[in-house]
Amino acid sequence: SVKFRTSSRKSGVNSKKRSLNRIADDMFSGCEAIESIEIPEGILEIGESAFEGCNQLSEVSLPDGLVAIGKRAFCENRLKEVVFPESMLYIGDYSFQNFDDASYISEVVSLNPEPPYCYGFGSSDIYAHAVLSVPAGSKQKYLSHSSDWHLFSTINEIGQPGQLKILRLPTGLK
Repeated sequence: SVKFRTSSRKSGVNSKKRSLNRIADDMFSGCEAIESIEIPEGILEIGESAFEGCNQLSEVSLPDGLVAIGKRAFCENRLKEVVFPESMLYIGDYSFQNFDDASYISEVVSLNPEPPYCYGFGSSDIYAHAVLSVPAGSKQKYLSHSSDWHLFSTINEIGQPGQLKILRLPTGLK
């Protein structure tokens, strides 16, 4: 399990505070021991291939405020679901591509009523088997958007327009 903390630091040359708001390209690429990730508020972008090849990664929590995920950012992992926050605007090419047919994502939730850019989300298995859930009243926008949302064979509308929130319960609750 990996948890990030945003931090501020002072530079010897410039004393203005800087905070971490981007996970760099390839930052954790190939880290096979990572099983889950909780990305904190304040992260705006996940770089290209940032978690590519983290083949034990089975859970990721994306924060409110995240606007972009780079190309192949979560490629080759064991994620079964992904929830994009309402702030999401861009999902890079093949960000969730897997070559192992048994490891495809089965549930995709986009909380943004306006479809983010998304081309080549993943393999054709994702489009054929995953359920895409979008805010009530936005299904037609996703179906007619110029990127690949229309390729999902099942698109459901959930919640009330403007009222959709995801409640995450800790695993192991009975």
